[in-house]
Formats: sequence, structure tokens, C-alpha cells
Amino acid sequence: MKILLKNKNFIVMNLSAFINNYMMISVFYAVPIYLTMVTGETGMWKVFVPAIAIAIMVMKLAVRWTQRGFNKQILMGSFLISALSLILYFEKSSYLFLLFGTTLFMCGYLVISTIVATNVNNIAKDSYRGTANGIFNSFQYIGSFAGAAVTGALWGVSESWTWFVTMGIGIAGFLIIALNQSPQEVLHEEKNVQ
Repeated sequence: MKILLKNKNFIVMNLSAFINNYMMISVFYAVPIYLTMVTGETGMWKVFVPAIAIAIMVMKLAVRWTQRGFNKQILMGSFLISALSLILYFEKSSYLFLLFGTTLFMCGYLVISTIVATNVNNIAKDSYRGTANGIFNSFQYIGSFAGAAVTGALWGVSESWTWFVTMGIGIAGFLIIALNQSPQEVLHEEKNVQ
């Protein structure tokens, strides 16, 4: 654990996973409430099915660009898209706004989930991989818990503040990636040290 926790990029990837899951739970807390009023409980698939289908296609394209060396840029863009997509939820009575907001959010969420998990596995040597993934999964679960707890608490006070806080956390994810060196550089340094 000491070796892993000394790796700045490993810490950044774990924080990214925390933020990504925080935002996901916030969206999944609120959007079904909005959709119940717009599409009804049986019509939620009209938003979630196309959103997930498009997000899977976007994820595949993002992985290709990541393999070409645009890891940092893709993660930064994904956090920005996830955060800004929440603006569309202020128009909560519009099916199209809910559809576009959820589609953009799911694109960002799936790309971050995929690339961050891959980065964690690339950072860790085989002998540390189980520990690395255990820490990584813990950060995801803690993010889910924090997202549910904070969103639930804020929702009773102000829906708008709930979205502003969640957007702020998404922007924090963007800044964490922007201020960190690229994963390739850190991985190279780690190999030299080990």
C-alpha cells in the first residue's frame, strides 16, 4: 500500500473514481424523480436506453483516442461534459432536456469509469494489482455513499443547490486531472523506480 499511495497518479485516479461515482449517484437519485413526472415510471427507458446506447459508442471512440496518447485530454473533457450536462436538468419538465442531459452525463460517466480503471491497472505491478483494485473499488463505493448522503440531504433544502454542488464536484474532477501530469509520464517514472 505504501508504494501505491506514494504514486501521485494512483491517488488522482482514485479521487477521479470517487468523484465519478458521487456524480453518478446524484444523477440517479434525481433524474428518476423528474422522469416520473415527464414519462411516467414505465417510460423511463425512453431516456435511459438511448443514453446508455450512445454512451457505449462514445466510450469505444474515447478508448481509441486514449490509446493514441490523449488520456489526459479525454478524462478532462469527460469530467467537463459530465459537470456541464447537469445544467440541462434545470429544465426538469422537458423530455428533450432530460434526454440530452442524461445522454451527455452517461457519456462522461462511462468514459471516466473505463479509462480510470484501466489506468489503475496499468500503474500497478502484477504483485500489487489486487491491492490497487481493492483501494480503487473502495474509493468508488465511498463516492457512491457520499453522493447519496449529500444529495439526499441537499435535495430536501434546494434542488438547485444540489445540482450546483454536484457540478462543482465535477469541475473539481476536471481540475484534478488538469493539474496532474499525464498517466504515461507517471507510469514511466514508476517503472524506473521499481
